[in-house]
Amino acid sequence: MTKQYQLLIFDWDGTLMDSAADIVANISAAIKQTTLPARSDEQLRNTIGLGIMEGLEQLYPGESQTALLELQNAFKQNHFKVSASSSPLFPGTKNMLKKLNEAGYWLAVATGKSKRGLKKALADHDITHLFHTTRTAEETCSKPHPQMLHEIIEELDITAAQALMIGDTTYDLEMAQNANMDAVSLGCGAHTLAQLDTFSRIAHFDYVTDVIEWLARHSTKP
Repeated sequence: MTKQYQLLIFDWDGTLMDSAADIVANISAAIKQTTLPARSDEQLRNTIGLGIMEGLEQLYPGESQTALLELQNAFKQNHFKVSASSSPLFPGTKNMLKKLNEAGYWLAVATGKSKRGLKKALADHDITHLFHTTRTAEETCSKPHPQMLHEIIEELDITAAQALMIGDTTYDLEMAQNANMDAVSLGCGAHTLAQLDTFSRIAHFDYVTDVIEWLARHSTKP
């Protein structure tokens, strides 16, 4: 069978890991440690997928860098008091990744998560070895800028047409669009279907594990 895509690039939070509720709770707790006004859970969820500072700037446009850095530090401290991987992977995710790896797909992660947080989560779930490469917003531009995807495909020496972006937010879809890369969206994460519908994608699934059957159907015989 010939694969339509050689490389599958996954978002992390809300795509592979069921972590949206924990992230919202951690940001909310961090805000309470500062003098900044509270934000709704919906506003907090809408920042998931961005780099930490980019998300805080969206929550508090025009706020001083000093105040935002204070909030960022509070969030990081709260986040690492609990294990960075305390949230579970979505059911069946680890098995799906193993099957994709065994089928010859290359796997990567493109996330707004911190490098330290991603490294710990991958190690704690014993899946580091399944991924060819990763990129975080700390290492390059935050979504929806396409630099994260550009760096991944350049490192692996493939074209955008050979890669598929898989994510749960509009930031994932817009990043893929900006990189001229196909994308599929998921309904299990931070953004609603109505939000996801504002961007084009080639498929939409409830959970990431639905992708494996779809990929099998989209392989072609030699």
